[in-house]
Amino acid sequence: FERHPDVITTLCSDCPALMDTLMDGLMWHSHSVNQGMVQVNYYLKEMYGDPKLIENVWNSPMAQVTKLGTPDMFNHPLLNKLCLIKWHRFGKKMFLSMQIFYDLVLIMWTVGFVVYQDDCSLSLISLRLATGV
Repeated sequence: FERHPDVITTLCSDCPALMDTLMDGLMWHSHSVNQGMVQVNYYLKEMYGDPKLIENVWNSPMAQVTKLGTPDMFNHPLLNKLCLIKWHRFGKKMFLSMQIFYDLVLIMWTVGFVVYQDDCSLSLISLRLATGV
């Protein structure tokens, strides 16, 4: 990735079939089986796209796969693991915070416009204005 920083962009746009081979090379499977499970090491550092190391995170390898890749690529265990890591690190918090905000707006709108639709008191008018803004 240091010598060829555009390898993901090139593979996604020119030959998407080779992305599976590249992603298979970024995984290591142990030959031993412990309790019916095989140890797998994922080499995700370059694919992750650390914002501290990359100036423009929209040019990170993961962003390029998202932008130029096919949906089938995300069935690969490497990208699946990478998406889970990003989801648990910051995606879930962002999603839930936005959902809580939208739920509060929905509750305020329901109270202001549906439950008390005939009431024109100052507090409900301000609630309706706050919901509309």
